Amino acid sequence: MLEELSALHAAWIVAFDEADGGYGPIGWHERWALARTRDAFREKCAEKHRDDRTREMPAAPDTF
Repeated sequence: MLEELSALHAAWIVAFDEADGGYGPIGWHERWALARTRDAFREKCAEKHRDDRTREMPAAPDTF
C-alpha cells in the first residue's frame, strides 16, 4: 500500500504542475478511483473510514 500511495503522490505532483497541458488532474482522479477499489485500500482504509463527515465547497465568486 505504501508503494501505491507513493506512486499516487508522485502522479499528483506531476498532474497538478503548472506545465501540465490540462489533462493531468482528470488522469490523476481516474488513477485514484482505481486505486481505491483495490483490496489493500478497502481493508486498511475501512478500519477507520468515516462516511458521516459532510464536506461543503465554498461558493464560487461571482465572475460575471
